[in-house]
Amino acid sequence: MAYFRKRDNGWEYRISYKDITGKYRQKSKSGFKTKKQAELEANKIEIELSKGFQINNNIEFCTYFKNRSELYKKPNVTATTWDKYNYTLSKIKGYFDKAKLSSIKPSHYQKFISDYLNQYNWQTIKMINTHIRQSIKMAIHEGYITKDFTAFVVLPKPDDSNVDSKFLELSEYQKLISETSNEVKYKSHFCIYLI
Repeated sequence: MAYFRKRDNGWEYRISYKDITGKYRQKSKSGFKTKKQAELEANKIEIELSKGFQINNNIEFCTYFKNRSELYKKPNVTATTWDKYNYTLSKIKGYFDKAKLSSIKPSHYQKFISDYLNQYNWQTIKMINTHIRQSIKMAIHEGYITKDFTAFVVLPKPDDSNVDSKFLELSEYQKLISETSNEVKYKSHFCIYLI
């Protein structure tokens, strides 16, 4: 329940509630010009509390991602996959540093994907985006934020310019067959015929 009082700098609301651990907490804010403004703001907070949202909006994006990954991913993934999550965390730290989870907007995230990660290949960008999106969905579910800032991100298109260089042309393949058919003393030469 919210309590209101007039102060020197305007109206203040104070809300008492129990957090998820059962401890009593208080949330207050002052500086409202009218009591009605304070009531409207307090009502929004009380609605969020009734829906299970966390009032602690001060958690940093890096901290949340690290804590969530250690709790949900580390015990359930291989060492290689865990290294990938740590890699994603390093990129989050490098760009967002101490940014609060609740302060990140879709435009900030798009800039992170477009500008900061532009030197990486498409698969790496896709992996980082997937890790972050999983984390943000959990943050919404846990009530730390209400909107998914990753929802409408536009990933860069994969670079298909090197696709042709990965495969042999027919003439190159025929030359390879003729060169290896002269001496089939290695198993690798024999494997070419199987293809």
